[in-house]
Amino acid sequence: MSSSGETSDTGVGVGPVCGPDTTSVLGQLVQNLTPKTWVKMPENTSLTGLTLDYSLAYYADSGVWDPVRHVVRWVGGPGACCADPAIYRMLTYDPAKDEWSVSDTPFTGTGHAYDGNAVHSTTGDHYFTRYYDKVVRRWDGSNWHDLPALPFGVSAAQGLAWFPSLQGGAGGLVFANGNGQLAWFDGTQWASVSDAQTEPWGTYHVFAEHNPVLNAVWIGGGNQAERVHYRLDSTLTLTRLDDAPFDLRVSDSFHSVDPVTGKFIVTKRADDSFWEFDMDQDEWTQITDTSGPKPLLGASAFHVSIPECGVILYFVHNGDTREVFLYRHE
Repeated sequence: MSSSGETSDTGVGVGPVCGPDTTSVLGQLVQNLTPKTWVKMPENTSLTGLTLDYSLAYYADSGVWDPVRHVVRWVGGPGACCADPAIYRMLTYDPAKDEWSVSDTPFTGTGHAYDGNAVHSTTGDHYFTRYYDKVVRRWDGSNWHDLPALPFGVSAAQGLAWFPSLQGGAGGLVFANGNGQLAWFDGTQWASVSDAQTEPWGTYHVFAEHNPVLNAVWIGGGNQAERVHYRLDSTLTLTRLDDAPFDLRVSDSFHSVDPVTGKFIVTKRADDSFWEFDMDQDEWTQITDTSGPKPLLGASAFHVSIPECGVILYFVHNGDTREVFLYRHE
């Protein structure tokens, strides 16, 4: 089943936005970034001119970098409490044009973004999972399509990640639900990952973050098991890691990945501290030696790892304030 929404490919990039010959604002900023450096992107009239619900980015985690269209994209909802009607919206940034745009999706109702965004690494198709919805949606650049229903009932806030190494490199979509329910989609049907059902697991506010350097997906968090987390490899083997030093559920942390080193860059929301998590060594280190203006992320933000540029983009939306930051880790 497919449904057409008001979303469209507004501002599609025409090629790589970073490199020695780039003319993009993003690319030029990246050229001057040294390791462990932050920079705030300049004021942007296309961003300040957008109509955004003030709570749109509440309870959010990862957005996506579309490797085909060369744009940042993110879908989120303002929650039934904070908008009438409560419409999920797609936010897009085209670095080639230095242009932000927002469009409606066909989805309404309670819920926010949580960790519900993922992107196909070859086609650029965008996947989104909605609050308490058994059906994951796929956006192909113009229309939304429904995937088959998941094999279990879903919780309020799930995690979603595209895992390119599944099926011998054909890839697959990983869905992390509460209560040990983990599944992956092979393009035709969902299959449960049985190992997850025997492990400690949170109820909701879980996350799933793909690591292209380590060829693995990081999964965990969730209420009532806030510091429990796992590594999922390309054979669908789940390995429990040592408990984290602070809560990892989506309401308490951001989970991004440095596209150069494969180290996870984790933000502790309570004090806006940044941490490096080395999943190979299962080690945590607080990042204290950075330069440049760091964002105050609070409760309303999302982040996007941009492999093409070797940086992480942070979008911050608090009240009428919209700010965008870049961070280069190595």
